[in-house]
Amino acid sequence: MTEFDPRDFDWAPERVDDDVSFDVRDLGGAEACVCPTVDSTSTSTPATPIGQTCVLYPLRFTATTYALRVTTGSLTETLAFPASGALTLNRNYWMAGDDQADIADYGGTGDLVAMLEATLNLNAGGIGYTVTTDANGFITIAVNSGTFQIQWAHVSTTLDAAIFGFLNSADSPDPAASTDTSTRQARGIWAPRRPFSRDSRALSPLVGSIATSVSGLQRGGRLALAAAERDMGWAGVARERALEEFAFSAEPRGTFEYMWLNAIGRGWPFRVYENSSIRTLTSFGLYVTRDLAMPMRRDTKWRVRWDCSLRGRSAPL
Repeated sequence: MTEFDPRDFDWAPERVDDDVSFDVRDLGGAEACVCPTVDSTSTSTPATPIGQTCVLYPLRFTATTYALRVTTGSLTETLAFPASGALTLNRNYWMAGDDQADIADYGGTGDLVAMLEATLNLNAGGIGYTVTTDANGFITIAVNSGTFQIQWAHVSTTLDAAIFGFLNSADSPDPAASTDTSTRQARGIWAPRRPFSRDSRALSPLVGSIATSVSGLQRGGRLALAAAERDMGWAGVARERALEEFAFSAEPRGTFEYMWLNAIGRGWPFRVYENSSIRTLTSFGLYVTRDLAMPMRRDTKWRVRWDCSLRGRSAPL
């Protein structure tokens, strides 16, 4: 095997683990993408923009209720999670930030970001909390007045801080402040910092057949329209976001490998967002995998990077 330093090549960044930004139209060759320009004066609907994508996979809980020790202003109290009363075992919960309620549809739709916010807003002082997530899954908690501190390390706290990207060993923020952002990525998201390199879109295959007689006549039968299928791929993914052994310390569960082995490869549904900054009720596609073959390999152009793919079938609605 030939050893080389990727920094010796013109395309390489200063560090191997840095992201490489490029326009595929600049690559040339037979595989170059020739993208149409957008006419700003056109009144027709523009094509889907090329943006940073992300995939969300569900989290499931082993208990129905948890506790969270919180100091808001000068008042310290233990709050119940979830505020609605109880979680449902084996139901899917998502780190989405889209305010979906905790209901059973599609295997579960509950938004954990909104659920944490609802718990914090139970504080007896009536101080308003907001909880948000950014495009890459880092959580920010803020109050509309005064300061707060979540005592993740307190014996009374049973909610796992790591789910939201905080440390179980430390109270946060420390000292108390009006805002706090997680030092690690929340669970349940894969953010490759890449647009699609391949995307078949969601297309429905026909179930049926066509037969041809000796005389050349054809007869066919269409039995059904199957659930839509979609093949997606991401090229040039940094190894730190592909393989668990290289995971960034700030994104310990942010690899494709972890998502595949612990969620998608188990048959759990997953959400695909074409723009990771837009998380709404309608901005994602919901799929289950239709193939258990290994979905990742070394990138054929950048050998220090990885090619990750998913072959999805639209989940029952």
